[in-house]
Amino acid sequence: MIRIASLVALLVSLSACGGGSAADSPDGAVLGSAEIPYTAPPALVKALDISVYSGEITDANVQSWISEGYTHVIVGTQKGSTAKQQLATAVAGGMTVDVYVFLYFTSSMTTQVQNALSIASGYPAGRIWLDIEILAMEAMVRQ
Repeated sequence: MIRIASLVALLVSLSACGGGSAADSPDGAVLGSAEIPYTAPPALVKALDISVYSGEITDANVQSWISEGYTHVIVGTQKGSTAKQQLATAVAGGMTVDVYVFLYFTSSMTTQVQNALSIASGYPAGRIWLDIEILAMEAMVRQ
């Protein structure tokens, strides 16, 4: 049910950072910006990666994960209604959340990211991860 995986990812801050580039700092903040001062990356956390393939989650799932030391969930945005349910349940249960986009190279990546941001809107998601597994696998095959 739960896929625990390393995401081949690029971090993009969900916060609007006027000016500069999010690539200027490890946490997505614009270095030297008066609006968003640089802060050190957060401490490591034990996290789960869930997606549409995990289905809807329950309060019991969340409490079980917390009892096993998981405090953070990274939710896939493949299907908006499922992702929103997962985000709401995880947050209500006391977990912190991020979202990820499994990028499909056959359609607009910009649109895919915008859709993920729309799904995450209203939830306290800290980051959006871009899952580029297919590209990574293709590169390995070519070697």
